[in-house]
Amino acid sequence: MSVFGWGNDLGGKVGVAVKFPMTCAMLALALGGCGYSVDKRHGIDPALDPVAIETAVQARARILTAFAADARVPEGDPSYWHGVAEAGFNHVQDECRVYFQQLHSLSRGRERARAGFGAASAATTAILALTGASPLTEVLVPPAFSVGAAATDVVIGSYLYRAYSPAAAWIVVRRSLAAHRRAVSAGRVDSAPAAYRAIQEHLDICLPVSIEGALAGRGAPPGDGSELGTSTGRGNAGAGKTSGRGDAGRGEPRRTDPAPTLVAGVEEILAPAIASRGTKEFLVQLQEKLCVPLAERGVVGVTTKAMVEIFEDWKYPRIPRERDGKLTDRDTVALREEGGCPDNGPRNLYEKAAFTADRDGANALSELVKALNRTKVGEDIDPGASLEASRKKIAAVRANPAFAGRLSVRLPGAMAEQVTRDLVSVLPRPGAGP
Repeated sequence: MSVFGWGNDLGGKVGVAVKFPMTCAMLALALGGCGYSVDKRHGIDPALDPVAIETAVQARARILTAFAADARVPEGDPSYWHGVAEAGFNHVQDECRVYFQQLHSLSRGRERARAGFGAASAATTAILALTGASPLTEVLVPPAFSVGAAATDVVIGSYLYRAYSPAAAWIVVRRSLAAHRRAVSAGRVDSAPAAYRAIQEHLDICLPVSIEGALAGRGAPPGDGSELGTSTGRGNAGAGKTSGRGDAGRGEPRRTDPAPTLVAGVEEILAPAIASRGTKEFLVQLQEKLCVPLAERGVVGVTTKAMVEIFEDWKYPRIPRERDGKLTDRDTVALREEGGCPDNGPRNLYEKAAFTADRDGANALSELVKALNRTKVGEDIDPGASLEASRKKIAAVRANPAFAGRLSVRLPGAMAEQVTRDLVSVLPRPGAGP
């Protein structure tokens, strides 16, 4: 079991593989051999090194010989070097696929760990807020629970691409690899140097430095038809360079996917970077995770907007800039780990996290009932009341002027019976009045 509780599936298999996703054979493509690894952080050498050149030439020859054996094209055949390049492309794409699969596993593991810490934090924070814990305790305990999630983000986040999930980044890279392959196929590969250059360009597309540079500043999400390293000159790896920009794909129209049909108003709940993913299918999946009732799924209504606010208020209680009512790519990744709400039970994600079916959840519910009774709003409810039996009391407290003006999340009337983090924070504590 690893420090983060993922077990050997991540700690054992991915630790080194992700940090160095390309094997020694892949590095040989970029460096000319695993034995040639001079520090280049301050630039390349001002003079050519004959020994290094000989080593690199020998390494390239071995690589091309291996790919030629894989291609099984008779030497002298006009398509010989094209076949060698294709074999190289297959190897690069296999390595790239493994790299992104491991990134995806890391990302999912991170979200599972964060979800566990978040659920524990929600129940414990609710108990502290309702039992009169000192202000210092309330400030210190939630961050203590978040230490595990923060450590997870620091360690694993360094391997991921900011604002893009591994799945989203892979879509962009896969399109780029396919575009480069088409461009090379339409061009001329008639020598060993040309075949090696084509394979190197294919590898460049999947290098982290190329991916990070191409994704930086992209306002459009994956699937918009734009690609890394195509013959249009975008990106770091220029497809079509094997035979010159004019030969690659000349006269061939650029392929674009039809624009997806977006749900009206989806831009009100999705950040600009992912708004164009807002198809009905995508929206329904998010709404299921957010606990939006079936009656509103597929459209952006007041309940959906309120559920987004509840989610942000729960996830980012001390980061106001994150509570803008719009989900980011990071939020949608986190929501994938949520199972939604059952038909009878918690009605939003905060309730689901705070009032869990264990001792902590039971204690949190018990303290909620006591705090609701301390408000002196309406009639007291039974100390052992269930969450459902407390709903009318919750709605009455929300509507009471002594509390309504202090709530940060504004719920529509149909959701007035629900518990949110901000409501818990304003309920009276033992020994205090409303």
